[in-house]
Amino acid sequence: MDWKDYPIECVVLFHTRVKKFMQQLLLSPYQLLGKLKEYIIHYEVQHCGLLHAHIILWVVEDDVQ
Repeated sequence: MDWKDYPIECVVLFHTRVKKFMQQLLLSPYQLLGKLKEYIIHYEVQHCGLLHAHIILWVVEDDVQ
């Protein structure tokens, strides 16, 4: 068995890991990239079936370098 046998579980796990990444690094009090005004996450599936995420961030103007 491999990941292709459990597509729903793989999607849920991937989404959970992306949310955890956002919470721990970008939305935490440390604000790795500065204070965020807004963000959007878009998931896509590659031709071979693997998931990937596109994340767009809007940073507060005072934190832009």
